[in-house]
Amino acid sequence: MMKIHLLLMGLCSLIAVAVASDCKHAQTCSACIQTPNCIWCGKPGEFSSSEQSLLRCTDRAGSALDEWTAQCGKDNIYAPENFYRLVLDKELAMAGVLAGSGGAGAAGGAHGSHNQSLIQMRPQNIALQLRVRESQSLQVTFRQAEDYPVDLYYLMDLSKSMEDDKDSLSALGATLAEEMQKITRNFRLGFGSFVDKVVMPYVSTVPEKLIAPCKDCARPYGFRNALKLNENASSFVDQVRNAPVSGNLDAPEGGFDAIMQAIKCKSQIGWRDNARHLLLFSTDAGFHYAGDGKVLHAH
Repeated sequence: MMKIHLLLMGLCSLIAVAVASDCKHAQTCSACIQTPNCIWCGKPGEFSSSEQSLLRCTDRAGSALDEWTAQCGKDNIYAPENFYRLVLDKELAMAGVLAGSGGAGAAGGAHGSHNQSLIQMRPQNIALQLRVRESQSLQVTFRQAEDYPVDLYYLMDLSKSMEDDKDSLSALGATLAEEMQKITRNFRLGFGSFVDKVVMPYVSTVPEKLIAPCKDCARPYGFRNALKLNENASSFVDQVRNAPVSGNLDAPEGGFDAIMQAIKCKSQIGWRDNARHLLLFSTDAGFHYAGDGKVLHAH
């Protein structure tokens, strides 16, 4: 144990020496205050003690700080500190409050409009100004409200190879809704699908293949929003079960394009502002990398 203590003491000493050395090499006020733990003396004229010249930039925790401060004068010392101020710090919602209930402790209206004043994180807004390369500690508290809204969008690859997975996913829809009801009664489900960019060599552009790229297949497409987020789980099951598969040529799919559209098309998908957003992505293949479309002038 003694060896550990000595090692820690030695490490602290090395850090202190390094900081003091950094301050020593700062020749301007700007360089000084951008160096951690350093302060600057702006006293006009010569800056020295009775015995020696003093450095204008020094460690604010140095051993000779008292003498340095006396010679510089407190009014001439420039030592900016981190600035931290609470701007908005409302109390958290009480435990047991239902999201969208319209009042603390209310138990009804879980499917009503979400209460804008429901607070789950504290503080809500802070003002922070830091010195270069210096840190600031702050405390954040989170308490989850009951029945907080959840929007879950299922994004599925509907290329031909996924045909045998459709039945499993449609059955999963009812199970998802049932399980999510155990977490929140304010739950909505949506469904979208993707295949690939409709351009060679991703998809065959032979006219008849653009109509039916494979047996019993629909036209190829990039992304399709089949079901906007809603509370009807049976509608989700029907949409998945009846969604036709399509086909493409290469192994990778256009999944990332679909993810981008599902995230950005807020009103079309039906994302609510005050809800937890979940996107489940299902595929049996890889994806195109950034730059693949440039070769074909596809964007």
